[in-house]
Amino acid sequence: MIQQKALIVNDGSKIYYEIIGKGFPLVMLHGNNDSGRIFSHQVAFLKDYYTCIVVDSRGHGKSTNASKTLEFKQMSDDLCKILDKENITKAHLLGFSDGGNIAACFVVDHSKYVEKLILNAANLKVSGLYLHFRILSKLEIWKAKLLKHNIAIKKLMLKETKITVEDLQKIKQPTLILVGQFDVVRNAHSKNLAKQIPNAMLKTVPYAKHLFLKKSPVNYNKIVLAFLQEKTSILGEKNENNS
Repeated sequence: MIQQKALIVNDGSKIYYEIIGKGFPLVMLHGNNDSGRIFSHQVAFLKDYYTCIVVDSRGHGKSTNASKTLEFKQMSDDLCKILDKENITKAHLLGFSDGGNIAACFVVDHSKYVEKLILNAANLKVSGLYLHFRILSKLEIWKAKLLKHNIAIKKLMLKETKITVEDLQKIKQPTLILVGQFDVVRNAHSKNLAKQIPNAMLKTVPYAKHLFLKKSPVNYNKIVLAFLQEKTSILGEKNENNS
């Protein structure tokens, strides 16, 4: 049974989220200009192991944004309010793409809530994206301005998280940096994240692209579950981040 819920935050924005499954809480955060529906294959599988909390980030999906701006920190704070409303004091956190940026902000600002962290194709710096994708993102922003639609959302594609190396070094939770071999996120950026977060490991999936979670959900789900249940043999070398 899916619980469909919404929370009205201080500025009047409505944050929509769904809860399904049983067990320890697992929060899922989607990417730019998308919604929690992108995790449909993940929820279908992981709901038998975890209570899946799938959030539509503010301004996305069924959530609204009453603010004049859109920032990763705003969305991180929205998640904190959801967890407080649901009386959840600890949860695993899975963030994909921009959702990974939100997840990183969340663990920096609200560390006590996070048990384990998965950052899938997160680019905490704009320079973490390959040049061709940065150029495409600029074109998307230009198009959004021309059409006067989704401007704030598109601008997130080239917005910094403002997370520092010092912030990353303070993250103590077991962390999985998950990325496709042919992702839009630079391989060097993912490697640096894995090195800068003390208890992190890097999993680079051969031949996979940015939407690996949709294109190869069975393999993706296997990797996520293995990390959450500490089956490192499926993930590969634990010290891949140090290679």
